[in-house]
Amino acid sequence: MKLASPSSRPGTRFENGEYFWTDRPFYEVVGVLGFYFEKPVIDQTGFNGLYDYQLKVDWKRHDAATLKQDLLDQLGLELVPGRQPIEVLVVEKAK
Repeated sequence: MKLASPSSRPGTRFENGEYFWTDRPFYEVVGVLGFYFEKPVIDQTGFNGLYDYQLKVDWKRHDAATLKQDLLDQLGLELVPGRQPIEVLVVEKAK
């Protein structure tokens, strides 16, 4: 993970089992993790600004423990379970 360089092209791509985020805010990484775990993931890193991230993961064969270890090994990030209130919006379909 590094600060985005001024010459980098912003975007997100996935190729050969790797996610690449270029010149992107960290909440995009958090969104992918929330989708994978099917649970809310709360960003408490304090990362502001735009960064470049690269995460190599075999998404089809990974279990939660392996993904957590990859995050720690590759990005230096630790996912920890917690209980805290979060804001949600409930939308009901009108009849």
